[in-house]
Amino acid sequence: MSDTKIQATLVEKPDAEVKENGEEAEFVVPADSKVRINLPLKQRWTLWFLNSNKELEWTQRLKEIYTFSQLEEFIPFYDSIRPPSSCIGCDYNLFKENISPMWEVPENRDGGRLVLSVDKNRADLLDTLWTELLFALVGNMFGDDTPSICGAVCNIRNKGSKISLWTTSSNDDEANKRIGTTMQTVFHKVESDIPQIRYEDHKEVQHKQGSRMSKISLEDLGNLPPQQLATIARQVETEVQFFTSSLKDLRGAVVSFQRSEDTVKETTEAGENRQGLVPLTDTIFAKANLAKPEKFLIDIGTNYYAEMTPEEAQNMFLRKREFVEKQIKTIEDLLKDKQLILNVAKEALKAKAAAQTQDA
Repeated sequence: MSDTKIQATLVEKPDAEVKENGEEAEFVVPADSKVRINLPLKQRWTLWFLNSNKELEWTQRLKEIYTFSQLEEFIPFYDSIRPPSSCIGCDYNLFKENISPMWEVPENRDGGRLVLSVDKNRADLLDTLWTELLFALVGNMFGDDTPSICGAVCNIRNKGSKISLWTTSSNDDEANKRIGTTMQTVFHKVESDIPQIRYEDHKEVQHKQGSRMSKISLEDLGNLPPQQLATIARQVETEVQFFTSSLKDLRGAVVSFQRSEDTVKETTEAGENRQGLVPLTDTIFAKANLAKPEKFLIDIGTNYYAEMTPEEAQNMFLRKREFVEKQIKTIEDLLKDKQLILNVAKEALKAKAAAQTQDA
């Protein structure tokens, strides 16, 4: 007996009997026929697992488990693994292929997460909600907002667990709201009395956790073995370099926005026939007398331009400058925490090296 294969819209019918039923005929598939359905997904996904062994470094605990592109691959695999409630202290992560479940990677760096907290006494609810979210995700239930999603995470803890969806941009309020609404709809199918889903910016969460580490855990760094200390020092040093570079770029953006704001103001106040240089190419400029500027064509990013009045243009540059200055303040605070951790780790390494030298 040949197998039935369904792929996209192509259907190959198996050997079967045809029974007449009035004017209609129906196919009756024999009971011993094996039916296999191939349903290609619009996106390839990878399942990751973070084990609970705290003696290992975080990156050593995180393992890439399985990548799939068809629903028929995922269903039997998912049925064969342990449910979240039986993996206390671990994380399940389902992310788009080639996106790691880490804050630091470019795809996640500017994003955030929609989070639902699950009571520690509701293990059954945790398993069901996580399953429903995964199938909604791979089944493209989020529709046009799927490109704004990086992946899903299930943090399983004794004190209570969390299920979250990671998004690409914490600034895209509209997309994040739509994704949150769809997520809530998925969960309401399981249980109507679901807590409110909240949104968290990765950078803000990272800043809070960094502050806690600088106040609480720094004294514990000296108790770590030299190899682990060296790994932490290298990791934090990389983060310090990244944040330092980011600060330089952001400060340059503030200067650029301030200059643009000042230029609009000066040009408007100068009135008619103000002289200026008009770019003809990237390297060629022509002198010109500017007419009284009633409208400006403003670059609003990603090769889009908008026509604005002088007041609108100045307000836009002011808002952008204030937003970037706020980000600078956040990164400066985070950088202080990282620098403190780095200094303590290096001092602890020096002390351990000196102790080993004396022992020798």
